[in-house]
This record gives sequence, C-alpha cells and structure tokens, in this order.
Amino acid sequence: MGLVATAILNPSSLFNAYNLALLGLLIGIILTLVSTLVIVHLSDVKQKQANKAIAEANERSDRAKTEATAANERVAMMLQQLRKAVEMKSPKPPSQAAASDDDQRHVSSEVHDKIVSAMKGYALTLTVLTVNNDKEAAQFGTELTKALRDAGLTVNASTSLFATPFDGLGMSTTSSDAGMRLYTALHAVGYELQDLPKRDPIMIYVGHKPHAQH
Repeated sequence: MGLVATAILNPSSLFNAYNLALLGLLIGIILTLVSTLVIVHLSDVKQKQANKAIAEANERSDRAKTEATAANERVAMMLQQLRKAVEMKSPKPPSQAAASDDDQRHVSSEVHDKIVSAMKGYALTLTVLTVNNDKEAAQFGTELTKALRDAGLTVNASTSLFATPFDGLGMSTTSSDAGMRLYTALHAVGYELQDLPKRDPIMIYVGHKPHAQH
C-alpha cells in the first residue's frame, strides 16, 4: 500500500498528466482555429463565385439591351429607306374599294405547293408587311403569309403604318442561303420582286396591285 500511494502522489506523474491535458487543450484550440479558417475561406470562395455570376448576368443583360436597341434602330432606318424609295415613284391612288375576284391577286394551290417544295428544309425568319388601306393587298398578303408558313418558315405579318404608292412585291436584299433560296423561288413562280434595302430579318413588302394588271 505504501508503494501505491507513493506512485500516485509522485510529482513527476502529476506533471505529466498536466502536460497531457494542456497538450490536448492546445490541439483542440488549434483544430477549432483551423476549422474556422476553412469555413471562412469556403464562404469567401462562394461569395466570390456568387459575385462573379451576378456580374456575368448583368453583363449579359446589358449586352441583350444593347443588341435590342441596335435592332430597333436598324428597323427604323430600314423603314425610312423604304419610305424614301417608294416616295420616288409616281404617286398612284391606292385601291380603296374591295377588289372583285377577277382583280384580286391570289396564291394559287400550284404556286403554294411550289413555294412549300422549294423551301423544304430551310429555316428562315421574315416579315410580310402589307400596304395599309388596301383590301386586295391585305388578302394577297394573307395568302402569301400562309404559303410561307406552310413551307416551315417563321413569318411575322403586319400592316404598314404609313400610306405609300408602292406597287407589286418588294423583298429586302440578303446574303443568306435561305433568303436567296426564297428570292429565287418567288421569281420562279412568276412574282416580280423589287429589291428593297438589306435588313435582318428579311422583309417582303406587299404593295398595291400594279395598274397594268387591272
């Protein structure tokens, strides 16, 4: 019993135990600090990634707004050019009354099928703009729009906001393969196309029926 008591109360043993406890405490503190630094670093990385993603999204948004503004400016310029082009022609009174069936231009079933066949496999977006205040032109524009859509093309149809003395059909010039294919196809079915200023998307202008055809 005396030997056991002496071992328990040995100062050297108590000092070693104290050192071990202190060492464990220090290790715990170090691990806590390391964990905290790791968490802070990861949070900082995530924040930087989030900031980068937000900056890229803002950049894309600004770029889209700039492109939309430029597109609107191109459309406005094209309309101005178109108006100047048609104003250079001799003014002719638009057809106010409803055209008789003999005077009405039509896209026949044969012409419809030829357009559909010619444009098969081509992707193209275009606008069909019809002269205002002309029922005959409006009907012809509707039939032409249907034929182009049946050919698989994306067609936006609208009516001109201003009166013009424009007769016949006009199509904006283009360098695209699909656009040239359509230009050739319309010529092939017998439509005489006047060349309009180049634009994107392509535009077909449906004017008054030429007087020579009345």
